[in-house]
Amino acid sequence: MGGLPLKFSGGDFKEFYLGALLRNDPSLIPNSPGIYAVKNKKFILVYIGQAKGKFVHRPRSLRDRFFKNHFKDRARCSRLRRLVARELSIPSCTDNSGHAAVEKKYEGRITRYIDEELYISFIGADWDRVNALEIAAIKELKPIWNVQHSHNCSPMIG
Repeated sequence: MGGLPLKFSGGDFKEFYLGALLRNDPSLIPNSPGIYAVKNKKFILVYIGQAKGKFVHRPRSLRDRFFKNHFKDRARCSRLRRLVARELSIPSCTDNSGHAAVEKKYEGRITRYIDEELYISFIGADWDRVNALEIAAIKELKPIWNVQHSHNCSPMIG
């Protein structure tokens, strides 16, 4: 597992799993809305994200978010994948729809990095608590790739 648990006022990220393990065992990812924390191989917290969807009557689960976005070879739909691309110095581009993306030839590198270099933990939550949990976790834990909701981060470059 990926280092020690992380505690903040909204809860605990208890168990961190390597990306490849999560990809191969979806049952480890909550099938509910919530937030997630990502550590690198040095067990440094790099990112906190959320899954909830736009509508309470159609909530989006963490499992859905990972399998439809983060584990798919398509950075356009995943901020986590775009941040990994930046970490790997992979250039970003704009697709035909005007969305931030990376060239298809780089997607395999991004996937390998998520699978082999990142540890991820989850906290499931009611739909209406997800935003506040994410904000609290970012403010208190200060992940290095997040800049929103954080008072002690410099703006992202690029």
